Amino acid sequence: MSSEKRNKVILVPIDETTQSERALEQSYRIAKLTESKIVLLAIDDGNSSEIKNRIETLAKTTQEQADVPTETIIKKAKAGKTLFDTTDYLADKLMPLFIIIGINKIEGKNLRGKNALEMIRKSNHPIISIGGKSHKKGCDTILMPLDITLLSREKVPRAVEFAKLFNSTIRVICVLTDDNKIDEGKLHMYAKQCLKFFQENGIKGSAKFVKGKENRVGKILINYAEEIDADLIAIISEREKGLKEYFKGTDAQRLINNSLSLIHISEPTRPGII
Repeated sequence: MSSEKRNKVILVPIDETTQSERALEQSYRIAKLTESKIVLLAIDDGNSSEIKNRIETLAKTTQEQADVPTETIIKKAKAGKTLFDTTDYLADKLMPLFIIIGINKIEGKNLRGKNALEMIRKSNHPIISIGGKSHKKGCDTILMPLDITLLSREKVPRAVEFAKLFNSTIRVICVLTDDNKIDEGKLHMYAKQCLKFFQENGIKGSAKFVKGKENRVGKILINYAEEIDADLIAIISEREKGLKEYFKGTDAQRLINNSLSLIHISEPTRPGII
């Protein structure tokens, strides 16, 4: 994994929910495999001693269970800024290998999950989001949507590097819509190149082609993720064709509430990511 510009840091924002603790637990193996330290971030909203005690207790547990260096950072709350705003700001300074965030169930007026999704959409940092209550300790299957854009294809080697960490299988899916019928030949060629690249790097993989309408791309991808029991869905940004559907309405709720996780690979033109 390239780390020319990124430091061996796994940044984990912590709030009062158990979901952030689940995210922290998922960070253990990644930190160990990448020889990184874990940095816990909390926001002091006026309960200084309570927050300090909680984050220091979590740090002690993390150091013992993960057996990696663990540090804590507490920032004062600022009006109009969420924990995720502060996380992204701090990440600009720390340049972590990953930010690992817990996303709470999206329902009713609960804003935490929505704020986290907003961060995933806009951040320039590699993010792994942890939704739902049940997660494996490893990562068996990565779902990688593929289209003909350069952005989409440039994530391939980065997804492979992550798959190497966990000996994961990468499942490629290409959604053929009325808008991209003329690109079908290119998609088949790119998928074939992906499978060859996987094989050259000792990664198991497969490719699936599905026909569907443009406005149903998000549903198609999430349905397939559930079908293959995917642990992660690899994306680059909301600008990747069709993937903005992840972050709308019921699709976003299914993604988070059903324990599917995203690995958001930041812009591939930025060095030092997966």
